[in-house]
Amino acid sequence: MTAALVECGQFLNVSPDVLHRLQAIDDLDLSPAQARMEVDFPGTSGGHEAVSREVKRFFALALLEPNPQHRLVIGERIDGLWHYFILHTQVYRRFCSEVFGSYLHHNPVLPANKAELAADYDRTRKLYARYFGEPPAALWGDGDMICWGGCDEIREETLH
Repeated sequence: MTAALVECGQFLNVSPDVLHRLQAIDDLDLSPAQARMEVDFPGTSGGHEAVSREVKRFFALALLEPNPQHRLVIGERIDGLWHYFILHTQVYRRFCSEVFGSYLHHNPVLPANKAELAADYDRTRKLYARYFGEPPAALWGDGDMICWGGCDEIREETLH
């Protein structure tokens, strides 16, 4: 695996199936989503590599989070690239099926849920630190960098 996901030995205790799925995340090509984002927001191409790495790490956390009821909340720049990846619906659906076994939905949250969102953001940052070390401040920052449009994930199997 490349450095996008594994830099130390944090994944030594995961199953071969999970390692295979982590490799699929690592191999993900986000350049079409980046190109589309650049069309809508010229000048956003700077730092694509770093943002792509963080999107991949977000996907890894979604795979590794032991409790599917725990929402993962990410920083705004990371969330933006996830938005553009979702727009590539066929590729995104195939990716989700291969990696998660179901569709990883983008779940909007209303501003009234900011306190809850902040707690989930903090929990996500702690999970991130467990696997990857401290999140890069430029992309994760603090509570002020949460996608306040209300962005988190919800897994298909939790929908009823």
